[in-house]
Amino acid sequence: MIEWSIILFCLTLVIAIGQFVFVARFASGMKSFDDSSSDSYERPENWPTASVILCVRGKDPSLEDCIQAVTNLDYPEFKLHIVLDHVNDPASDLVNQLAANQDNVVIHLLTDPSEQCSLKCSSIIQVISGLKDDVEIVALVDADSVPHRNWLKSIAAGLGQPNTGLVSGVRCYTPGDSALGSLIRYQWNSAAAVQMFAYRIPWGGTLALKMSTIKELDLLNKWGSAFCEDTMLTQILRQKNLNACILPNLVMPNSESCGASDYLAWASRQLLTVRLYNSNWPLVVAHAFLTTFTMVTALATLAFAITNQNPWAFYWCTATLVLYMLSNWAMLISNQNSVDFQLRATGQYDKWLNASKRVALFLIMPITQCFYFLALIQSFGRTVTWRQISYEAKGPFDIHRGEHAVYSDNSTGTDSL
Repeated sequence: MIEWSIILFCLTLVIAIGQFVFVARFASGMKSFDDSSSDSYERPENWPTASVILCVRGKDPSLEDCIQAVTNLDYPEFKLHIVLDHVNDPASDLVNQLAANQDNVVIHLLTDPSEQCSLKCSSIIQVISGLKDDVEIVALVDADSVPHRNWLKSIAAGLGQPNTGLVSGVRCYTPGDSALGSLIRYQWNSAAAVQMFAYRIPWGGTLALKMSTIKELDLLNKWGSAFCEDTMLTQILRQKNLNACILPNLVMPNSESCGASDYLAWASRQLLTVRLYNSNWPLVVAHAFLTTFTMVTALATLAFAITNQNPWAFYWCTATLVLYMLSNWAMLISNQNSVDFQLRATGQYDKWLNASKRVALFLIMPITQCFYFLALIQSFGRTVTWRQISYEAKGPFDIHRGEHAVYSDNSTGTDSL
């Protein structure tokens, strides 16, 4: 038992060192520049004409803030295209009210969505297919993202860099409550953001491509049989020697609350997209399995050591659990400091992480680990529900959508994300 306890400690130490390497790279990337006006890039002589697409299904808590933020962007020439999922969508009245007297807002109604892709992909395809020839940049934003004033300038400057196929941001959660689900989602996403940065996994909440790239890669056809619009892009870009660039000044904070069951459904869907479309999926699985295995096994061995009065096994297992908790806590704080660095630069910083939340986050680390593993297991299934719509994913480009019904406003939680 003593030998096994030592092995567990050594394995946990190796995992912690590996994680610190990824976290250090994330911190370096997040702090590579802090200029929200994009002076860190060479400014275009003439800002390219841009179109921003916002797909709306349901009345998200931050939808109004999102639309107002986009319409007030500091950018010379762009249009916001809002796609309403259904004529009776709960957000219809709000969208029409906010768009009134806004010359740069165009409202679309999703018509004839494909049953072979997600509703979001259908919406994006519909808008892009009807854009004018002078549009040079297409940017996607989600209703739970509230862009800063220079968001579109940062995108345009980033896309102007050599061999850049797309630019994307990083999602971060700043929950205003202390609900278990909200804290678990924050904690899990903090680690997931590091992997997304390392593996260059784009995020559709803030994502942009040149129109020429969309045409060159035939993305409309690819989206026409895909579950999501973002995760698959890295692999496609590599075929043309183009890079997916995660820009640190495109960090998007989200303060919405979340239930534990809602987190599980949301996280399993995020992992499903990685399983379907990203070649680094085996590394994600290995990380989830090893971190869960060491924690659970150390707890079980500790209990066994106490029962059998084996002091050395007890000491080594205790050391393993202390190492697990402290290393993960240090990485969590490092990630938060890195994100806060950018949020301050873009004027979006909110000091939400008070002392009580810090204590709660430290204590629920093992719970978050277990929820993470459950989400991973669920991601191996073929069926998933996204915004009350059922999908069957037989393969990356073999998607079957269920009945397209109007979104029910009675739904709460992250199924709306």
